[in-house]
Amino acid sequence: MKTISERYYELMRTDKYSEEGALEKAFHQAKHQEYKRMHRIYNHVRMILKHDDAYFITLTYNDDHLNEGKTENAKKWAKKHLIHYIGNDDYGTKNSRYHHHILGNMIKRIDLDASWNYGAINVKKIHTKDAKAIGKYIARLKNHAVKKSTASLFRSRKRKTDDQR
Repeated sequence: MKTISERYYELMRTDKYSEEGALEKAFHQAKHQEYKRMHRIYNHVRMILKHDDAYFITLTYNDDHLNEGKTENAKKWAKKHLIHYIGNDDYGTKNSRYHHHILGNMIKRIDLDASWNYGAINVKKIHTKDAKAIGKYIARLKNHAVKKSTASLFRSRKRKTDDQR
């Protein structure tokens, strides 16, 4: 995602805008891009929450595997065990320990402890589906997904089998 200053300098090279006009246009472009990004996140979360098998999952690394922490581990795990998912990488505020948060729909019942070989896994079923709770949950995920310590955001893509669901 381009910064406002990157957009500004691109617009200034076109000779179509004054300094003030280029800055205003760059700001509006960045704001619109962020709006579209959040809209995609909200839609993905709504799709996950409309099913009864929605779970909030935290994957952490134990001391033996801390140096192996990377997004690909969580993406592989999610692809194998979840139908739809959206997740992010983060560093804890207390211990600065790298971990992943994932909201997703389970494919089937699995032995959770055996499924994550890098440390601990914490799974909580999402029970409430009312609009107010969903709104709060989406806002919490949104705020968590865009905070500065977050390394990346990842999500499932549409599969052929998604239409059957």
